[in-house]
Amino acid sequence: MCYSLGMELSALPGNDPADRPDGSRWQIPARQVCLAVLFALAAGCAGIDAPPPGQPGAAAPLHRETHDALVMPRTGVTVPALDLVDQRGRPFDPDRLLGRWTLLIFGYTHCPDYCPATLLTLNRALQAFEREDPALSARLQVVLVSVDPFRDTPEVLAGYISYFNPGFLAATGAPADLKRLVLQLGANYSYADTASGRLIHDVGRRPEGDYAVNHDAGLFAFDRLGRFFERLDPPLDDERLAALLARIQAHDAPGR
Repeated sequence: MCYSLGMELSALPGNDPADRPDGSRWQIPARQVCLAVLFALAAGCAGIDAPPPGQPGAAAPLHRETHDALVMPRTGVTVPALDLVDQRGRPFDPDRLLGRWTLLIFGYTHCPDYCPATLLTLNRALQAFEREDPALSARLQVVLVSVDPFRDTPEVLAGYISYFNPGFLAATGAPADLKRLVLQLGANYSYADTASGRLIHDVGRRPEGDYAVNHDAGLFAFDRLGRFFERLDPPLDDERLAALLARIQAHDAPGR
């Protein structure tokens, strides 16, 4: 069953076709992407895999989480496969994780429901946390990594992410760099032809015709040293995000 977001994405600032380089809107029919598919990817139901240690692209030892069959980096391991560019056209590399806690999600601007709903929920949770712990809140950053680099240029990402929170970051990169980062985090993504529903696993080039993106729905937290801290699987609701922020708060306490 697909999740329906109670908002009209065509009303988002800058979502007029004339405002976008490819003349498209952020909104696409909800039938094109079912949230159940996204959750299945997050739970490892799509055969998600990652390169074993020692092979090119494997920057850190990995281990298998038996509870959900995902190959995940160990807590405390640095996962430096960041060779991206942010919405302002600046390099987004491992140094951008240093000094701040990072909450990273994968998505794309044409996502009809899950991505905007998650970004709205993250904004709401961080606003509440700012009132509780403003010092730590100032050291938190939210990053949307688009796995649709063919449509999500920095210009498009800038208009999209600013609607949810002007302090949020968005980044994307070359298909090979995106795939390497996704695999190192034990995730995956693929494209789907919207007319036939056929999955397209070749993410190295733009599919012909209209397409949607099946992507991992987890949230990946990194500490202020750029080390993997925790993965939070859906549902990414207010309660579970508040609990994650409480764990970050406890870990960030003096003396830790």
